[in-house]
Amino acid sequence: MNINLLTNWAKKLFWILIIVESISFWSYIKPELMPYAFALLVTACLIASIKKLEWGIYILLSEIFLSSHGRMFSLDILGNSVSIRQGLFAAVFIASIYWLFKNGNFKLVWNKFIEYKSLIFLLVFVGIGIFQGLIQYGIAGSFFDWNSYLFLALIPAFLLVKSPSFYLNITRIIFIVANWLFIKTYIYLYIFSHQINWLDLSLLYKFFRDTRVGEITYVTQNFYRIFMPAQIFAVIAFLLVLLLLVLYKQKKLRLKNSWFAYLTIFTTSLTVMASFSRSNWLGLFIALIFLFLYLLFKFKIPKLKLSAAIIMLLAILFINIGFMYTWTGSWQQNIVSSRIDSLDEAAFSSRTAQLKPLTYEIIDSPVWGYGFGKSVTYRSDDPRIKNEDNTSGIYTTSAFEWGYLDIWLKIGLFGLLAYLGIIYTLLRRNLKYGQFEGEKGILRGGFAIGLLVVCIISIFSPYMNHPLGFSILLINMVNE
Repeated sequence: MNINLLTNWAKKLFWILIIVESISFWSYIKPELMPYAFALLVTACLIASIKKLEWGIYILLSEIFLSSHGRMFSLDILGNSVSIRQGLFAAVFIASIYWLFKNGNFKLVWNKFIEYKSLIFLLVFVGIGIFQGLIQYGIAGSFFDWNSYLFLALIPAFLLVKSPSFYLNITRIIFIVANWLFIKTYIYLYIFSHQINWLDLSLLYKFFRDTRVGEITYVTQNFYRIFMPAQIFAVIAFLLVLLLLVLYKQKKLRLKNSWFAYLTIFTTSLTVMASFSRSNWLGLFIALIFLFLYLLFKFKIPKLKLSAAIIMLLAILFINIGFMYTWTGSWQQNIVSSRIDSLDEAAFSSRTAQLKPLTYEIIDSPVWGYGFGKSVTYRSDDPRIKNEDNTSGIYTTSAFEWGYLDIWLKIGLFGLLAYLGIIYTLLRRNLKYGQFEGEKGILRGGFAIGLLVVCIISIFSPYMNHPLGFSILLINMVNE
């Protein structure tokens, strides 16, 4: 079994990402270019999807892996801001309808769909949540709370996938995008840490925030935190490439361009480090324990070999810390340990402040929930909330850091259990499938571990009620 991670089209994808990033920036400073760029990308995705549905899915997933909230391009239509993700979603959805009713595909998809009983229940409870939200809070008060669940309308598209190389192609895409995220993260980190004065830092900061790619936050001395929600895919890529490298060293598979795999384990670990996200770090740590147990019991990797892999990871960790300090010139403090120990940081403050009032609201309606649009009021010391304009720190929101509590609040206990049920079904099936020989089995097992890490991180961050989480869920549903 020979896995080629770096095909010609994968190399071209890297340059396409650079071009797309450049066009996004120029469209931001020259808004008159935005409609043309938006129309070009959506049209290209629609044409690709009509020609071969998997191609449209690859384009959509590339955008999700890259841009966090999908607003690298946006267009004002009738007073509403439409993101490029919504445009690409519409293109793939329209194409999926075309393919659904072609050559008897509808029956094929229906037979696959009804196998997932938990999924059927989940969609029912999501529908009830939407209905409750519309009745209680109206379209304006609920739409932006449930619109992310529309991504589940792409379930038929993923069930239509017939390509035996789907998982390998997605692996190539996530590796290429993860390497670009590393470059992007460390360019921003260098620019802001060294305060390069010939660049317009305020413009770069506004572009980064306005396109909702992520956040740039001052930490200490000349060190800045560069956080992007899309960095969660660097976590997944790290686990995938580690799985492949361990099996490669055990001669259970052959890797063409193995240098790219070694490069990727270095770049993805550095990206996760620079994110300074404790949720990402904790999720990765727990997933690594699971991955080593998986390798030990499913692939019968000797304990001595796994010990060598653990030593390699520790070496990578120390190299990464040294690299990051050197890159930023920040040697004054132990930034990493202070990040782990800090309990008064803004995001942590918001989480702890939300927990008690959120729990009380759930207890009042635990079974059916309140529907989408339900808000909770709490008092926070987060400086983004408690400031000169809001000295009391009282804040009301319908978006919460606690991912599963958010789901429970909106669609009730039964809805949450249905969601956990489909996650369990996919993990069990794909991890079991992963013990068989062949690249597809190995990669399906790898993406199941990727789903597991997102589920862990979602305890503290809202990923599994967002396209970032839905995407990895739907990838795991592909059964070809």
